[in-house]
Amino acid sequence: GAGGGTAADAPASEPKPKAKPAEPEEVATEAEEVVEEEGPKPDAKKGVVAGKVIDADTKEEIIDAQCTVVGTKLTGVTDAEGVFNLKLDPGTYTLRCFFEGYKTARVDNVTVAAGKKVSLKVTLQVDEKKKEQDEVVVEVDPDRSTAATQFTLRKNSAAVSDAVSSQDIAKTPDRNAAEASRRVVGVTVVGGRFVFVRGLGDRYTNSLLNGTPLPSPEPDLNAIPLDIFPVAVISDVTVLKTFTPDMPADFAGGSVRVQTKSFPSEFFANLSTTMGFNTLTTFRPRYTYTGSSNDWLASDGGARRIPKVIASAEKLEGTPEEMETYGESLSQKGRKIYTTPTGPNYSAALTMGDTKNVLGNPLGWVLALNYGRRWLRRSETQAAYNLQDPYFSFDGDRSTEVTSLGGLGTLGYQLGKNHRLVFTGLYSATADDEVLQFEGLEQDDRTTQRVRRARWVQRSLMFGQLIGEHRFPALGGAFAKWNVFTGTAKRGEPNNTQSVYQLGADGKYGAVNDDGFSHFYSQQKETLRGVGLDWTQPIGKGFDPKNPEDGPKLKLGGLFTGKDRTFDARRFRYQRLRTPGVVEWLQTPPEDALNDDSIGKFAVIEENTRSTDSYKANQQVYAGYLMVDLPVTKSFRVIGGERVEHTSFNVITRDDLQVGSPEIRGGFKKTDLLPGVNAVYKLLDNMNARFAASQTVARPQFREVAPFVYADFFNAALVYGNEKLQRSLITNLDLRWEWFPSADEVVAASVFYKYFRDPIESALVQATGQFARTFQNAESARNLGVEIEGRKRLTPVTSRWGVFTLLGNFTLIDSKVQLNPDQANKVTTTERPLQGQAPYVFNLALDWMHEKARTKARISYNVAGRRIDAMGTRPNATQALPDIYELPRHQVDIAVSHTVTKTIDVKLAVENVLNSPYRFQQGKEGDTPSDSNVKFPATTSEWRTGQTFWLSLIYSL
Repeated sequence: GAGGGTAADAPASEPKPKAKPAEPEEVATEAEEVVEEEGPKPDAKKGVVAGKVIDADTKEEIIDAQCTVVGTKLTGVTDAEGVFNLKLDPGTYTLRCFFEGYKTARVDNVTVAAGKKVSLKVTLQVDEKKKEQDEVVVEVDPDRSTAATQFTLRKNSAAVSDAVSSQDIAKTPDRNAAEASRRVVGVTVVGGRFVFVRGLGDRYTNSLLNGTPLPSPEPDLNAIPLDIFPVAVISDVTVLKTFTPDMPADFAGGSVRVQTKSFPSEFFANLSTTMGFNTLTTFRPRYTYTGSSNDWLASDGGARRIPKVIASAEKLEGTPEEMETYGESLSQKGRKIYTTPTGPNYSAALTMGDTKNVLGNPLGWVLALNYGRRWLRRSETQAAYNLQDPYFSFDGDRSTEVTSLGGLGTLGYQLGKNHRLVFTGLYSATADDEVLQFEGLEQDDRTTQRVRRARWVQRSLMFGQLIGEHRFPALGGAFAKWNVFTGTAKRGEPNNTQSVYQLGADGKYGAVNDDGFSHFYSQQKETLRGVGLDWTQPIGKGFDPKNPEDGPKLKLGGLFTGKDRTFDARRFRYQRLRTPGVVEWLQTPPEDALNDDSIGKFAVIEENTRSTDSYKANQQVYAGYLMVDLPVTKSFRVIGGERVEHTSFNVITRDDLQVGSPEIRGGFKKTDLLPGVNAVYKLLDNMNARFAASQTVARPQFREVAPFVYADFFNAALVYGNEKLQRSLITNLDLRWEWFPSADEVVAASVFYKYFRDPIESALVQATGQFARTFQNAESARNLGVEIEGRKRLTPVTSRWGVFTLLGNFTLIDSKVQLNPDQANKVTTTERPLQGQAPYVFNLALDWMHEKARTKARISYNVAGRRIDAMGTRPNATQALPDIYELPRHQVDIAVSHTVTKTIDVKLAVENVLNSPYRFQQGKEGDTPSDSNVKFPATTSEWRTGQTFWLSLIYSL
């Protein structure tokens, strides 16, 4: 549907937001004594007060109420069952319990004895006077920002899910949604930005903002970089691992949902500044060149822009004088590379929000602004091999500068108790400025070459979303949610400049002909638009008379999303002229070679734009679904239905520089029936057994279908699309046992099976004598996996040493690809796992929090098993390109946060403590033929990024 969540997310009354412990009217009360068996145990020195806080009228438990010990700083907060626990020294105490909208209750003469437990039931009375004057109540759906609410949502969710709430995040040193996602069991965060689930890559993960798809500012990836969402604006981050028909179906690993705050319970504002020190880069020289005056704003100011005289010409043709003018108009600044000192990384962020009564109704707003710059210089290796010889083998240096800025704002208005409108706007801009200097062997010419590249890539994302939520008590509590959204993602690569020199017989380096001096320009724009509607209709009463939301529900809805992309690129190079002195000129250093004196005399510009350098693409997905949430018994619940998605996917390529050029069309039209069934059996009140069966899809990216050929700056290879590529269908089966010992603990074990029909894989090929990558569909693949995951407190919340919490998951996957006979004859390895699938994933983290010391810390560890980065193929009967593997990499991160005062926090983080290398290898043991000049496995890529130390200062009002 509109992606508004599973059936468990729909209509529920929102708990009233927690207030500051001000001075509400206080009522002395005598608490009723009850029996409580769970919780911390008394010992020889201390006793325990175990209490339950309930509403005096409804007798329902109150979640997140606070009970303080008068005269001390000790406070207990009620969990999802309304229970709090306090471990105290022997003595007589007075307790004060409060929650927004209620009169504060004072319980006198609570006597605690060593080795004894005192059990209380405290009733709170609604403060009618305060309610009339001050209360801001949001009634449409639950407040998702508390740990207790997330516990309830997760326990009652229709799908297998795990989440981290803003209340949980506040206890950690996390700075953005990507870092917070690491606390979701079963999740791996790649590159500090992208979330992968169960070892599957971005192709099998979708990301939603408030239930709505986003256009990616990384147009070649399906994933959304979650580091663009600061933690202060996040209500929760939830990962769903199984499918229900009310969800967009383009995932198999997981669906990542970022919910932003709409109605803050109170005014907040904080300003954070961060400085970073990288052991390989900071205070060391790095390579750069002169860019534009606007580089610090993540946008080229025009210095790299294609000259108007060339942009206005459909193709560069003309007299020698005109060609000389064209050649002199291109900027050569990217060839003049020099070193400069590198300062520390830095960033700053401002976030604030509040909720006010406007015209008698709540108006909530949240605003976040962020800006940052970071640098990295590293040494690396890039190579590729066939079974006999290397295609190329280079070693060199890469210097990168990344600039980012962004803003996010929400504005919500509550229309009475049952209707709400929320608008969310997002802007994100990033720019990568890279300088690459490599030297090594190039196979075609059997020569040693020196390659210099200067590349600027800027990306931007603008997104707007309007959501309406409505409850209709007259229709049995029916709930409707609709959304309208639009967004634009842009990617520009102006004046990617390359200089290639080769070693001559005279021992001197000279520019190679054709591509010795080249320029590349590209511009890409992608727009997203959509509208969705979900309707939830209660159709009966449940087994719990106290919970009107417990009954059966019918849910139906639809979602339309449309994407349109335009892409244009132009290529230019300088061809040498056969004039006296040209040989000596070719040996001129790149920074001095091209100028007004040499262009027209020794070299002439030539346009070598290819016929596939321009394409248009569009995708429309029309989806509708019908599902039922049926409690069969008090303990057994079935959620099932069917989703229909019709996809029209088109990529059209035409040579715009050639009149009458025929179109190259790629894409498909498919209508997919996507059933989903989830069954939940409640073994205990806090323990479930789950079964899920579904079918989902994975669609290719536009660039994977477009025949456009581009040089991958990352792995030094050509990449081109495949116009015959098709979407994949995935059958998913899950069996899971889960136990929730408390509101912030979960222990689970799962077995899952996935069958992929037409899975999309990255493949190595030999294109016109050059090493290249492309994409193709295998016939099928299957994954069989087991997963053990959990989040468990190791010490009681009253421990004098602080609270230790262990988080972890281990996933083991057996994967196998099935190839058709034609494919089997063209690949190097026929018995292999699915490309991109890791055989195992292990995440482990230890959290520590000490309330009295006001300090929090976390140490985390992650590793994924060896996975195929690109599958090898056989260009002919005598040659073969072995598979390329990404090897395991051990990542350890440490973060510590300390509250200095009520308004100042300091955070220290160390990323990549082990400084393990990124390493890719081609081939495996036994691949080396007797006549080979290469010994396999052979390293194709390797680099280290160093350790980065981050120091943050956060000031909060």
